[in-house]
Amino acid sequence: YASIRPVTPPPSWPPVEKPVVKVEKVPPRPGEIRGIWVWGSTLAEVGVEKAIAEIAEMGFTDVFLLVKGTAGTVNWPSKIALATTEDTTILERAVKACHEQGLRVHAWFVVHQDRTYLAAYPEARMWGIPMEPGGSFRRARSTVEFAARPDYREYVISLMKEVLDYGVDGVHLDYIRYPTGAWGWSPWQIGRAWMEGLNLDFLLKTAIETWGSRGDGKKFIDMYATGRYFDLNRWVQMRMDDVYTFVKEIRDAIKAVKPEVVLSAALMPEGGDPDPYQNAFAMVHYGQSYADFGDLCDMIIPMTYHMEFGKEAGWLIQVYEGSRAVVPETKPILMGIQAFDVSGVELQKGIYAARQAGADGFVVFRYGTLVGSAELMEAWAEALKPEE
Repeated sequence: YASIRPVTPPPSWPPVEKPVVKVEKVPPRPGEIRGIWVWGSTLAEVGVEKAIAEIAEMGFTDVFLLVKGTAGTVNWPSKIALATTEDTTILERAVKACHEQGLRVHAWFVVHQDRTYLAAYPEARMWGIPMEPGGSFRRARSTVEFAARPDYREYVISLMKEVLDYGVDGVHLDYIRYPTGAWGWSPWQIGRAWMEGLNLDFLLKTAIETWGSRGDGKKFIDMYATGRYFDLNRWVQMRMDDVYTFVKEIRDAIKAVKPEVVLSAALMPEGGDPDPYQNAFAMVHYGQSYADFGDLCDMIIPMTYHMEFGKEAGWLIQVYEGSRAVVPETKPILMGIQAFDVSGVELQKGIYAARQAGADGFVVFRYGTLVGSAELMEAWAEALKPEE
């Protein structure tokens, strides 16, 4: 969760000259937020209370606990969920342990994927473009057509309202987006576009020439980036509106129950990149507008796993600056830090870059891989040492 990169920009794209940002060693700042993503299954394996005590001892301030993953099972004794994990005490025990340790805990939800829901309602599977002109539309295996399924949105929101009863400090959204531009082509969405008078033949032809079996992976994005194709631009905007609407529904529902709850979201980093081409890439594929999330959420977290994205650590600084340009100053921005498939030096570079950028803090992905590596644990301890 939160670490899989589904699409990669083709290497043939026009390069954009960016200044090389040198990352300096920056010590901890007073009030910095230090979060960590934690799988509920990992807590079950390690022991909830033991793991939370270790997290507190390591200097974290916030725990982002996965309570509903891609499988769709939940780890509390829900009266609403279609299925639960074997151990349904995890959420309640984690909240109690976190609060005893002085930690804030955020209930982390994978939003657009739910295999349990799709097993019960297979008609809710997301629609994808044909791979060939005149071919059949595809159906996803684990991704729900959330925009066209108000019943699924209501189901997810009811689960989020239910976890508020357990005293969580926040609700954290993951996969609150379209997976790629090739998906999200249901009859409902196509019909909506037809009602607006959009040229569907043109849209579908361009999509297949981009993501079909012989697609180049970039034509749709290239054309959108020019801003000269109304039908294509409107299609992308409608997808952005779909994501905005869902987030707003979530915000309004949980704030009505618990106004002080912190709503946060993990976002694909291209949407915060100041490079307009990268931003176009994000809008076409994901529909995640940073300005929209800055409007609706209390806190946003770009998933800036720099090694996973083939970037230097200084890229975190650029994404923070691009994000801050559209997110209100009152809303904290935390940078997602990679702690998997990475060296201790690169872990430190990510942390130092977040501090150098002026971010309000960072969130490390994830507890299991961090504590499972002696090298990363040593690097983490070094990064938390105060200035000498």
